[in-house]
This record gives sequence, C-alpha cells and structure tokens, in this order.
Amino acid sequence: MASVIQNPFLLRGHKTREADGGDRLPHFASPHSKDAMHAENSWNWSSLQALESNHVTSVVLSDRHRVAWKNSASISVEELRKTCIHGNLGQAIQQVSHLAQEGVYIPEDSILQLILRCINERDLASGCKSLRIQLDIVQCGLDTEVFVGSTLIDMYAKHIHATLVEGGFDLDTCVSNALMDMYLGCNHLQDAYKVFNKISNRDVISWSTLMAGSAELEDGEVVLQHYMAMLDEGIKPSVVTFISLLRACSSIAALEHGQYFHAQSVLSGFDLDVYISSALIHMYSSCGCLKEAHIVFHRLNEYDAGVWSAMITCYAQNNNYQEAFLYFESMQRSGLKLDSVTFLCILSACNRAGLVQEGRLHLMAMRDRHHLFPSLEHLNCMVDLLGNANLLNEARDLLETIPFWPNIVGWISLLSSCKRHINVDIGRQCFDYIVTLDKRNVASYVLMSNIYFSCGMTKYGQAIDELRMIANGWKKPGKAFIEVNKEIYSFVVGDRDCPESEAIYNNLKRLKTQMKMEESKVLVGSELKGISVEAEEDGLCGHCEKLALSFGLLHTPRGTTIRISKNLRMCAVCHMDTQFISKAEKREIIIVDSCLVHHFQDGLCQCNMYGVTYGGEI
Repeated sequence: MASVIQNPFLLRGHKTREADGGDRLPHFASPHSKDAMHAENSWNWSSLQALESNHVTSVVLSDRHRVAWKNSASISVEELRKTCIHGNLGQAIQQVSHLAQEGVYIPEDSILQLILRCINERDLASGCKSLRIQLDIVQCGLDTEVFVGSTLIDMYAKHIHATLVEGGFDLDTCVSNALMDMYLGCNHLQDAYKVFNKISNRDVISWSTLMAGSAELEDGEVVLQHYMAMLDEGIKPSVVTFISLLRACSSIAALEHGQYFHAQSVLSGFDLDVYISSALIHMYSSCGCLKEAHIVFHRLNEYDAGVWSAMITCYAQNNNYQEAFLYFESMQRSGLKLDSVTFLCILSACNRAGLVQEGRLHLMAMRDRHHLFPSLEHLNCMVDLLGNANLLNEARDLLETIPFWPNIVGWISLLSSCKRHINVDIGRQCFDYIVTLDKRNVASYVLMSNIYFSCGMTKYGQAIDELRMIANGWKKPGKAFIEVNKEIYSFVVGDRDCPESEAIYNNLKRLKTQMKMEESKVLVGSELKGISVEAEEDGLCGHCEKLALSFGLLHTPRGTTIRISKNLRMCAVCHMDTQFISKAEKREIIIVDSCLVHHFQDGLCQCNMYGVTYGGEI
C-alpha cells in the first residue's frame, strides 16, 4: 500500500499495527477476520462457503439447507418473543448478541419489529427508558448494525414528535416545519407529508422544506408540482425555494424548466447569490450546457469555495478534466481557502480521469498542507480511483484501515471494480463483508452474480441470485426522464403503459434492425445469463433511457439535441446502441446517469465507456 494514503487515518482509541517503513496504521478487521462482526458465523452460508474460487465443492442451495436456515431463525425469534413479553428488553438484546456469537442466523427485521412492538406496548418512549435501550444495544455492539442504527433514529424521531404533540406545540408552524425537516433527514417522506398536511398556515419555509426533501428523496417532477401548488396558495418563492427547484431540474435534465427558474431568480434579484449561482452551474452542467455554466460563474462579483467547487464538478462531470484542474489551480491562486468539498470535487475529477498518482498527491495535500482530515467520502473516492485502475489489493488495504464503520458504499465500490476487472477472490471478500452489514443490499448480489456469470461460472451466479430472492432483495427499477415541449415525461424499465407505447417500441425495433443491417457491434455476453441473444436484444429495448430516447426522436424536430436523465448507470449495451443512434439519426444526445454526463454525437461519446456497467443497470 502506498505510503501517501497510510497516515491520514490515525485516530485516538484505535488499535494500531506496524506497517512497512515504521508507519502505524489503525487495525480494522478484514472481511474474514474474527473481529468482523463474526462475519462467517452471523450467516448460515454453508451452501456458499464452497464458492471460494480454489476449492469448489457444491454451490446450489439444497432444500435441507433452506429448512435449516429458516428453522434457526424461527427458533431465535420465538425465544426472543418470550423474553420481550416479560418486558426485559435488556435480556432480549443480550440474547441477540449471544445467538449471533453462537452462529445462529437471526433476521434483523424480525428482531427489530419485535423490539419496537415491545417498546410500544410497554410505553418505553420516555427519555430515560429510551436511553437505557440504546445503552444496552451499544454494550452489545449492535448499534453499528444498519437496521438497528436506523431503528434507533426512527425511535427518537417518533419520541420527539409525540412529546411535541402532548405539549400542543405541533400546531405551531415553525415547530411543524422543524418536524418536517427532521423526518426528511431520517428519510421518512410519508411522515413529513403527514406533518405538512396538518399545517393550517403554511409559509414559504414549509413549502421550501418539503421541496428540498422531495428533491432528495423523490423525483424532480414532484418538486415542480409542489412549486405550482405553492403559487396557487399565493406564496412567493425564496432563495431556498429556487435552489430546490434548480436541483430538481438538474436531476431530470429539464433544461427549459431550469432556464425559466433562472429567469425568475433574476427577476427576484437572486441571480448573483452564490448559492443560487452554484445551483445554476450544477443545473446547466447536468444538462450538458458548459457554456451557460461558464457565463453564470463569470458574472459573479464574489466567489466562495462552493461556487468554485461547482465549476470543478461541472467540467469533471462532463469529461473535461483539463478545465476542471485549471479551475482548481485558479481557485488556489485566488487565495481562497480550500475546503473538504473542493477536495472531494478534485478527487472525483482524478477518479473519472484515472489519475491515480494525482489523486494520492491531493489526498496528501489535504491532510498535510491544508490540515483537513479526509472524510469517508474522500476515502471512498480514493478506493474507487484505485479500483478503477485495477489496483484492487491496494484499494482493499485502504478499506480495511478506514476509521469509519460501517462503510457499505466503499465495499460496493470495490466490488464494482472487481466486476470491471473480473476478480473473483477480492469480489467475494467484498460480497461477504457487505451482506454481514446489510443482507438486503441488492447491488452486492447483482455485482457478485455478474462476476460469476462473466467467468462462465453460471451455477455460482445462480446461487447468488437465489440467495438474493431468499433475502427478499430486489433491484431498484430504472427510471428515465425527458423534457419535450416544456413537459416532463417519465419512463420505467420495461414500461408498456407509457405514452404511445406501440410507436416507441416499433421505433426501437426499427433502429435495432438498422444496427444489424449495418453490422453494428452489439455487446452481449456478460448480460446473457443463459438466455438467447434474441431474448436479450428484445429485453434491451425496454431499458428506460432507450424508451425515453425513442419518444424524443418521435416528438422533437430532426437535428435538435435530446436530453435524458436516469437514476442508474447506463449499461454497456445501451451506451453502444446510443452511440449508433446518434450517428444514424444525426442527433446530439445527452444522457445524465448516476455517474456522469454522456455526450453522444456522430457515433462517439466523450466518456470512453467510463462508468458504464457490464452486467445490467446498477
């Protein structure tokens, strides 16, 4: 492991080990160590232990294994239920810890539902008793479980709300606005809506809070609907309102709507506000309009770190890394103090450009020259950079020394890199670690099964898929948006109920036939999973961005630019098909996915296939 990323992670209270060159690193349990939450014992993975690459014996789950797996869970739940009925929650939590140490699998959702039921029945929502429950959970080391930690947060949120209701404070608009913000921060959108609907005198803060939460947790088109409803109530937008609206336009690549809100912000006198300007830059960037983002930036009279960071991200997101680095250098020359957000932007630029050494140097400078401690986001970005460069062992070593836990995002990133570079061993280590933290993490199952399928290890991949179904984990459906004539249209994967469905699919079939006639290279293989090429190609026509693209081709004048956004990464097949369509239809096509902005023109894309997935949408 390179020395440049060794030292930033020394934290008080962590045990250390000697590293090469005398550096001391904090020791964090590897995915297969005894300290890693008893990783091998907390799951009854007897059918999957054989999947280790060098000693395969059996992989298909037998009926006997399934019965044993379910029986062990039901026995544990039954014993815990008896304990909880008597009201001794501390003993119940101790039992959870003991059973986990004994290697008995316990479904976290069942246990948490049981504990919450007891809390409600025994009226344990008072402050001291809630605190006692948390102390018991922490003592058992269960607070770091994803589901347990989330449940604790939910419990405190409900307790705060109940206390305010008892005191009659919930009728106050300011208090209700704060409650909405709390629920939205806990990702409880429906609870926030319930609070919002009970507010008798809504103000601009009420609406702006709801819009900000909807922009984060829902689709951008919902935010636009809230805006129209707010205007119907005669409430004028504030700076915060415009920021949420511009964020919504960014998420769905709605350029015409974004330009309208830009004009409204100018009329309201907000256009030179640095926060509005940052949101405008991000909106134009997400729509692939770099010239407009450049104009917004250079009209400002004052600059802060946020607006500089927005420009760095703007160019990096659109694959113009040279400009991103130039803006970073200009920011340094301006004398403005760099902050952690700026470093995250430049590390992301290094990641997308594949500049490993530069990324290491920036991470070192962040700590040594600017005295900023790298956050989890910075370190995960470095993990992604190392993984993309096929430095998988170094990326794993870095993950094992990161002093933030749990870190599902980092391990998912490494697992994705293992899929890109087809590394079964490290990929399996990542997968085992992730499912000990969150057994329903769908991305881990999809990536791991695709690694096996890519290696031709079909029955191993099928076993992972079967485990995903047992764990009740399902893939997040792809959803795409397109703006046509100032209207927003959305499409989901395989959508047959979308507007003009027959015409859309017929248009896609026409394009597919044209590709075959011109002998266009269509990537197949890693996505086939044992089905025929014909079935695969027919299924690919239903990917959400392809439906949106076909709709856009049918309803926009020839030669105009088509802009589409989607909530997942593009798959390699859709990327290659879109390259062909851009040339065949003589269109510039801009697709914004969860990774970056793809610019398709004349059969090429500036991204050079960076960030696309080779095993379906993730």
